Amino acid sequence: MLSQVQCTVPCRCVVDNEPLLIEATIVQIGSGTVEKFASSNPVSLDQPDVNTVRISVYRDEFAESWESFSKAPIRAIVQLLPELKRCEVEGCTCSSWHPSSNPQIRDPILDLWRRQFLKFGFKQVDANEADFFAVSIRVPSSLMSALLGRSGHQGLYVEPRTADGKLVLDQYMVIWTPKETLQNLLHFRQTMPAVSGLARVGDRRGLRVLADQAENVHQMLKPGTLFLPQGNRSLFLVGPVPFGLDRIAVAKAMQLIGWKCKPLQPSAPQPGKGAMWQVQAVEDPPNSIVQTTLGEILISRHKISEAPRIVDDAPVASAATLALCGSAPPFKEDPWSKQDPWQQYAPVSKPSARANAVPDASESLQQLESRIQSAVLSRLPQAMEQDDVPDRLQLLEGQVQSLMQQHGKMESQFLEFSSQQTQTVSNLQTQLNVQAQQMHGQLEQQSQNIQAMFETQLSHIRGLLSKRPREDGE
Repeated sequence: MLSQVQCTVPCRCVVDNEPLLIEATIVQIGSGTVEKFASSNPVSLDQPDVNTVRISVYRDEFAESWESFSKAPIRAIVQLLPELKRCEVEGCTCSSWHPSSNPQIRDPILDLWRRQFLKFGFKQVDANEADFFAVSIRVPSSLMSALLGRSGHQGLYVEPRTADGKLVLDQYMVIWTPKETLQNLLHFRQTMPAVSGLARVGDRRGLRVLADQAENVHQMLKPGTLFLPQGNRSLFLVGPVPFGLDRIAVAKAMQLIGWKCKPLQPSAPQPGKGAMWQVQAVEDPPNSIVQTTLGEILISRHKISEAPRIVDDAPVASAATLALCGSAPPFKEDPWSKQDPWQQYAPVSKPSARANAVPDASESLQQLESRIQSAVLSRLPQAMEQDDVPDRLQLLEGQVQSLMQQHGKMESQFLEFSSQQTQTVSNLQTQLNVQAQQMHGQLEQQSQNIQAMFETQLSHIRGLLSKRPREDGE
């Protein structure tokens, strides 16, 4: 009930003394009006009229080699969209961008981000495994109609979005035609002036038209079917309706009560009564109970479609300051309940003319309530003091504390003994390794000595057995 207004407030962090811009709500709780300070000489900034287009190039419709496209996808997109090229020739009438058409903007591509090679399930993969390529480009708003007119050419599709690229422009609407071929859609684009371009999401294709002309185009493409305008669509349950009714019959029955809805499929059956139908609608039905010749029909909300998630306005500051402020725990209670500057304020009571008058009903009830409260509190038992604790309980508490201390000592002794045993085993293992190495060296040395002695004796025996030369004269 109080007057309030949203505004951006400049602040300064008290921890690191860095500036911040936060979103705040000014609530007027007094008789005066508090407003945000406005500078007398603000800096003038130009705000160009721009939008964002989400461009997708599908591999199955791309005429040239996908390998050459994946090496330079932006260059290939610019080749397919000459409106994204800059032409410096004065007085030229080509389809490229000319700076003279908008003095505030010098280049048609103002920004470019989110370059992704994706599968049909929107999973990011390598270029050689991708089904399509997507990129977001911020362009002047004057190029929107020309870019949408080329949507559907050689596998390139253009989706109009807002300047930040998060939401689809609501002045356009897509009429999905899953049963039409690509050649028929291209024919519709050439023969229907209301069609701005083609749209595609995965395997679904459709025609993108202006929102105010969408109903007429829908009746031309899908005669006899119900058209739902743009908006957050919700699911409703309608029934019970007789078994055997189709979508057209259910939609016709709902049109008789002035409710535009799109029947989807029959839901849970009601034995002996009929079937419940799931329908989709933008607006709520005029009545939740409908009287028919076969009885009453109930219309209840089944599921609300997820509206675009509104992201809270985050503070604007450096990354270090945001991390510092974000680490603080959130307030679980109103800080004004403990730090209210008007808490000590007490209004001056004026002498009442009815000082001796009989109290009214509210004052009598308050007095009766206070008497009952004091009587009940007087009969409640007082809190048990420390002196009222029995001696036996104190003795047990002391014994438990003594046992806990002994347990702690035993645990420390066990840990110390375990560490000593571990150290002893480690020392024994080291000594055994050293002795094994020494024994191995001694055995190797003895083997070598025996081998040398054996070789010496063998050579001596060979010398004894060899024939000696006969000396002359003997």
